[in-house]
Amino acid sequence: MTRRCGFTRDESGQTLVIFAALASGLIGMIGLAFDAGLLYASHRAAQDAADAAAIAAAIVIRQEGDASDVVAAARDDAARNGYANVTVEYPPLGGPHALDTLYVRVTIDATARAAILPGSRDFTVSALATIATSDPPPAIWASGGQKKKDIALEAEHGSAISVSGSDIVIASTNRDAAKVDHDSVVSVAPPNEILIAGGVTGTGFQPEPRRLGKTPPDPFAGFPKPTVDGVPVRDCCGSVLQAGVYPDGITKLPQGVVTMRPGIYVLKGKGLDVAEHTTLVGNGVFVYLTDKDYPNAAKADHKRQCGDVTIKGEIHLTAPTSGAYQGMTIYEDPRCKNTDVQIDKATVDVTGSIYLPTAALVVRDTAVSLTSAVVVQSIKVDGNATVSIRLDPVRAAPPRGDARLAG
Repeated sequence: MTRRCGFTRDESGQTLVIFAALASGLIGMIGLAFDAGLLYASHRAAQDAADAAAIAAAIVIRQEGDASDVVAAARDDAARNGYANVTVEYPPLGGPHALDTLYVRVTIDATARAAILPGSRDFTVSALATIATSDPPPAIWASGGQKKKDIALEAEHGSAISVSGSDIVIASTNRDAAKVDHDSVVSVAPPNEILIAGGVTGTGFQPEPRRLGKTPPDPFAGFPKPTVDGVPVRDCCGSVLQAGVYPDGITKLPQGVVTMRPGIYVLKGKGLDVAEHTTLVGNGVFVYLTDKDYPNAAKADHKRQCGDVTIKGEIHLTAPTSGAYQGMTIYEDPRCKNTDVQIDKATVDVTGSIYLPTAALVVRDTAVSLTSAVVVQSIKVDGNATVSIRLDPVRAAPPRGDARLAG
């Protein structure tokens, strides 16, 4: 028999081709994964930079910076992280927080280059930051003076301070930060409290004050300063007042009823004076107390003097219900110093927060009724005076919290 030899093929070349094809695909997949990682890292770095820039801008809002300061803070922070193509919206132009001055949006346009795939990838990231908080403001927030003997809150000679709806916060660390004599009382309706950083004198506190571990910040620092560009300059004063700039404040009002039309009133230099037999009324009113050089800074901050406030007649004012100054009736420029506020044998009915961070507020023989918060350096009630605050969170100005990212 003849044995037939089988034909044996050499398949090594075909295997090499298959391996090369598989290797090329594997390398491509590895390249795609590597480039995807680079793109993700670039995107993440840009997002972190946008977040940091937005927080930096929000901190400046909290510190009462102007709009230009807010924008500059965001741009500078982004530049330090290597990003130059930055857009800052203060306030945001769109979205659920459009035109809300408690918010700022930062957008960064960036480019990422791949290591293996050709070309570059453009992308955009943005971040929204805010100083808004859902917590109600304290009904009274008193910082106390600079001297060791300065008292932040005092009630004497049969006077009373009564609060409901929020806390009393005494931020002073002085030994006698709060003082109540034997026939006066300072009370807060439960569940709210009297919170104090320093010491107390007297037994007329209801409930007993609780010591603070950490002093809460000023709840209203950070409101935008009103512009005076193009705002009418007004003379004072007739029986009807229009919104605008009052270079000599609002003083020497006529007797009888004086009506403030809705709007923003910038009082420069001489403050507000409501004498006996005068009744000042107004709805939707925001009063800004500042010095005669506003908005310029001709003097160092420690020498800037705003006009004082004296109330011996009647005032009945309500705050704006929308806009940047929603819920705020009177706001003192924080750069001013040592403002005196005297309310003596008067009638005060204000629905809106009162912000006088450098003022010594003295209330004598007067009934003061408020539905919103009071921020002062110090408050003293004397001579059978009563200060009643029934804080309504709906009417109160939105407080400012710590800077944070917003969803």
